[in-house]
Amino acid sequence: MKKHLKWILASLVILSMLLGACGQPAEAPAAEEPVAEEAAAEEPEEAAAEEPAEEEIVTIKWLMLANHPVEDSGFLEEFYEAYPNIRVEMEGTTIAQLYEAIQVRVGGGASDPDVFMVNAPLTTGYGTRGLLLPLGDSFTDEEMANFYPAAVEIGSFGGEFLSAPVHTSTQNLYYNIDMFEAAGITPPAQDERWTWEQVTEAAQKLTIDEDGDGIPEVWGFNFEQIELFYQLQPLPLSLDCCQSISDDGLSVDGIINSESWVEAFSWYGSLYNELGVAPKGAVSTAELFRSGNMAMMLAGPWQVNALAAGATSEEGFGFDYGISLHPYFEDGVVVTPTSGWHLGVNANTEKAEAAKAFVHWFTTEAGGKSWFSNVRSALSAQQSVNEWIGTEEIYAEAPWNYIQVAIGELDSNPVIRPPVVGYLEYTTIIETAFADIRNGADAQEALDLVAIRIESELAKYAP
Repeated sequence: MKKHLKWILASLVILSMLLGACGQPAEAPAAEEPVAEEAAAEEPEEAAAEEPAEEEIVTIKWLMLANHPVEDSGFLEEFYEAYPNIRVEMEGTTIAQLYEAIQVRVGGGASDPDVFMVNAPLTTGYGTRGLLLPLGDSFTDEEMANFYPAAVEIGSFGGEFLSAPVHTSTQNLYYNIDMFEAAGITPPAQDERWTWEQVTEAAQKLTIDEDGDGIPEVWGFNFEQIELFYQLQPLPLSLDCCQSISDDGLSVDGIINSESWVEAFSWYGSLYNELGVAPKGAVSTAELFRSGNMAMMLAGPWQVNALAAGATSEEGFGFDYGISLHPYFEDGVVVTPTSGWHLGVNANTEKAEAAKAFVHWFTTEAGGKSWFSNVRSALSAQQSVNEWIGTEEIYAEAPWNYIQVAIGELDSNPVIRPPVVGYLEYTTIIETAFADIRNGADAQEALDLVAIRIESELAKYAP
């Protein structure tokens, strides 16, 4: 019926046109000229109507860490050049507040924030709760292959790529060359890996208590992240690699209180107690090293730029320092820490396209180079960006070129933190044991106690 109606209407139109034409006098051509002018006058309006409308500015909110100095760094300005129709509103916070905001806001179904920082091992927990939008369709195979494998592993859950890696990391041994020379000790070369036994022996010789009051003016050694699981996990795994929790992520008894863990953390405790080569209390290891009150420290690659900037400043440190590889136990294997901060997209976001565009740019080459140059000198999770760092002129000479030692360490048996749903509870509890051991508690007793507490806490995740 509709088809017939269309034909009828068309016929009527044609008929009316013919009738109109028949009614025009023979001299009509002169009268038609204004009609042509009207048609010509209408053409610009028709052309204007066909022009694409100006794209609307989309603003996304990014929940990030306040200690990342993004504002006025030039980082977001580079993103805006690539995506002029997206703007990013930053919400800076502390790590503890970040965790809480994700738990309460994203976990509660809010669409704000659109993008948030993800501590890599928490990807599994967030994925289990459906808080993260899958990102696999945002990256090409080549881009995925450019990430370090460990970063992809810890950013994935249930067969989905859920958090895109910004950083990866490792740890290196930094040492005060002048103190080594004064003590008659040959420091390790940049490509040399000392054992923890060698570190212990040197630390005892390097610790100086000039006035004999029991509080050394110079400490022999300390960890930068003194009681954090990330830094300390490689100790027991060097003796027995490489399990920190059961495969189902629910059990730790017989693992974290096993012989290898007790041995490793008995040694750790001895540094602060029997040997007295490392300080107790709330201290900044990096500050002690910079001030000449710490002979050695195990610290992250972000210290390369921080130390180099200080050493090459007008004031300087007043001493030379060097860097070498992550130590291991003499009868064990080399194990190094890895992973860092990732980016995730809120599964509830109403601006998924813009949010994913920001995450993609941030965690591929252009954004990776900009982040390292403008914001934070932690190592990139992209292999090509770390290769690019090595070509920069500033990293051609010491101490800036120590970054190459750190980059080279990224492939030295990196072991991720356990990607389990109860990671946050696990690490929060086990770090209380590390603090107790540091303050003199027996390692076996402290680890036995937290094994019970951790299993009790993880029981809620049992199927």
